[in-house]
Amino acid sequence: MATGTRSARTPRARQRPPQQRERSELGARLLVAIPAVAVALFLVIEGGAIFALGLFLVGCVCMHELFEMYARARPVRLAGFIALGGLIAAAHYGEQAQV
Repeated sequence: MATGTRSARTPRARQRPPQQRERSELGARLLVAIPAVAVALFLVIEGGAIFALGLFLVGCVCMHELFEMYARARPVRLAGFIALGGLIAAAHYGEQAQV
């Protein structure tokens, strides 16, 4: 055999497919962020009970995600949602001492 040539028995180097360029998530994030900013501004401007209700809805979504992450610990979901509602009601209808 000549030096520098490959033997017929050696496997060829595996050809990797050309790497695809990863797409930016900026467009998808903007599609979510623009309506979210509009909803946040609406809630802040309206204030009062509408703001409290908006906080409760956002809090429920966040707590649902948290409870999904802690699924192995089996948290008591109902107690968490009731506590969230109680805290928001105390903040809206009560004073600093109640919160």
